[in-house]
Amino acid sequence: MARLLVFSVLFGLLAVLITSANILIIVVFFRRKLRQKRANLLLGLAMVELLVGSVAVPLFIAVNLNSSVYLRSAQFYVHIITGLVLIFSLAVISLERMYAVCRPFRHRTLSRGVYILATCTPWILVIAGTVTAELASDRVLAAVLISFSLLFAFVIICTSFCVIWKKQRGSSLKHRSALPEV
Repeated sequence: MARLLVFSVLFGLLAVLITSANILIIVVFFRRKLRQKRANLLLGLAMVELLVGSVAVPLFIAVNLNSSVYLRSAQFYVHIITGLVLIFSLAVISLERMYAVCRPFRHRTLSRGVYILATCTPWILVIAGTVTAELASDRVLAAVLISFSLLFAFVIICTSFCVIWKKQRGSSLKHRSALPEV
């Protein structure tokens, strides 16, 4: 019981830290009136992390202290949805960064609507997948969807950063070869 109490306190501190840090980020975005379109993606990520800190982690603590079936069910869905949206948001940000590096002139002309759509897409995909798995009432399908989603996001993130690395490496080699030898 003492171990459970220690873990609950530590997770409670983690929830407070996550929540306060992301509230601070959101306040800075609105106080500074950041008008950059790219800020929408980072603000969306901060909102998801705020949900993790203010809802998902406290639900985890509550389930460990009280094993209600309804609480466990709510905690399961909140964790799946917030976790997947967080990972997909990171994948979207990595795609946006890759686009900025590979197509800088086209990237500058992207509209705010594209950024809003990019911020909403992870939510749409995750909620559609969760509803599909729930309607099928199949835990195996749910596990496969979650695993495939995580793998898909991982591949997107790794590919994006490999492309960025290759592009930047090519630029630095080209820049170095253009320098006159002394």
